[in-house]
Formats: sequence, structure tokens, C-alpha cells
Amino acid sequence: MPVLAVVFDRGSAGSVEILASARKLCSVVFVCDEDLPGSAGAAARLAEVARVLDVTGLSPGQRHAALRALDPDGITTFSEYRLAATAELAQACGLTFHPPHVAAVLVDKERQRTRLREAGVQSTRCVAVRTAAQVPAALAEVGLPAVVKPRSGAGSVDTCRVDSAGQAMAVAEEFLAGGGAEFVLEEYLEGDPDAAGPGFGDYVSVESVSSGGAVRHVCVTGKLPLA
Repeated sequence: MPVLAVVFDRGSAGSVEILASARKLCSVVFVCDEDLPGSAGAAARLAEVARVLDVTGLSPGQRHAALRALDPDGITTFSEYRLAATAELAQACGLTFHPPHVAAVLVDKERQRTRLREAGVQSTRCVAVRTAAQVPAALAEVGLPAVVKPRSGAGSVDTCRVDSAGQAMAVAEEFLAGGGAEFVLEEYLEGDPDAAGPGFGDYVSVESVSSGGAVRHVCVTGKLPLA
């Protein structure tokens, strides 16, 4: 049976769900680093239900060697926080995944917007901000209302709408004071609440599979209204 390495961390799928989906298709090996926030004790918990490669405290070279020793047939992650790390492991082990330079764009919201704009996909205004002093210039380019979010983040954590320059400045100062390294100000995209009818949000989630340069859309999922 093929062996699939799953780089584990906070994400959209839990271990039980992953193992259930992989049943009769592949053997899962969870790659776990307990030094990561939220992963303390994860290796022991995962070891109760599956094989685990504990890479806690290992250097990049040691991690690569440990994974190569398992001779996996594939690698993936269900955590946005581990995209870059998974790309590095995949490249080192000769496995198919996003190349590191692509993964670097996927976890950087400002670079995402730039690449999409260059490709003619969309042109949502977006400015990277490193200090509160840069907020007025960013707002002049983006406009109000705007969205403030971490430049690198997941799950809409620390993401909020701002409707005034004062509110934007206050949110920026709070974010930076809390240890945030860098964030972006983005144009707010106004939706149509009547588009989907009562009880549904005015946006959808599109799930796609990319392989060999081809993209196949799997499903389109309606969403609940935003709070």
C-alpha cells in the first residue's frame, strides 16, 4: 500500500478524519513537530492511532533524512501553517508538492494579490504595512472600508473590517503590540446579501484539485453569513 506522509499541525482536517479518508487507499505517516504552537503532545496522541515521524528538535537535514528513510510515495499537509515546511520536505525527498517558491507565495497575502493581479485574475487593492506610521499612506491607496489581516496567517485569525482611519490605526497598533510582525490593508469587497437568499452568505468556497498543470474543480459550497 502506498505511504503518504502528512505534515501535521493546526488545520482543516483532524487525524481521525484523515485516517478515515485514507482507509484502503494508503498508509498514513504523520510528521509532527511538538515545538510548534498548538502541537505539544501531538506525537504521543497521534502514535495511538497511526505511525508518527517525530521531528521535534531535528535540523532540516536530519528531518529530510528521517523522512527519506520511510520511503514515502507522497506528501501533503492540511495546515496552511505548514505549507512552506511541506514544500521543503517534498523537494528534499523528490516528492510531488508545491515547489518552495510557490509555497512562499501561498502563505504571503501581499504576494498572492500581486501574482493574481499580474496574471489578470483580479486586482483587489492590497498594501503591506510594517508600522502604524504607514497606515495613512496605505489607506490612501486602498480606500475605506478596508480589511486588516496578518500578511501571513490562516483561518481568518486577527482579520477585521475597518471603516475609518482612526479605527485602522487603532487596529494596527493593537496588532503590532500583540507581536504581529507585518500585516496588510486590503480593499473591502462589498457583496450582495440578496444574491443567495436568506440564511446564506454572499460568497462561496470553491474546492479544486491541481495536478500536472491541470485544475479540476471538485465542488462549490455555499457559506453562512459572516458575523
